Amino acid sequence: MFGEPAHQRCTDRCGSSNGKDQKGQDAATHLRCRCQLQPSAGKRFEQDAARAEAARIAAEAKQASARDTEAKVKKAADKIGLKVEAAEAKIREALNSARAEIEAVAAEATREMVGRLTGIAVDSKDAAAAVKAELNV
Repeated sequence: MFGEPAHQRCTDRCGSSNGKDQKGQDAATHLRCRCQLQPSAGKRFEQDAARAEAARIAAEAKQASARDTEAKVKKAADKIGLKVEAAEAKIREALNSARAEIEAVAAEATREMVGRLTGIAVDSKDAAAAVKAELNV
């Protein structure tokens, strides 16, 4: 039934032959016949089932794509997180190194200034402790 040409299906339903149907309509009117324009209930059911199947397949594809994208995003986020942690560790290391260098220079400067201004010899450990106490307030 579905592989037949439209006119043959209409001919089978309306009973037309030789360009005239049972009511005597001509071929042009017959080509606009309702049975040719509206699919049968069985065909509508098949079309609806095919649409539903296509929608289901599309939904499954969307879900699979979303899962795949989510996995890729998570993997990229984890990779970026590792890079951020490594960068933060380098920054902390550089900060601690800079802070230690500043404290050492400040302690030496403090020891020399106290010695020049007051004539008191200050131990480098005492000067470092005083500078550290002032810088970490």
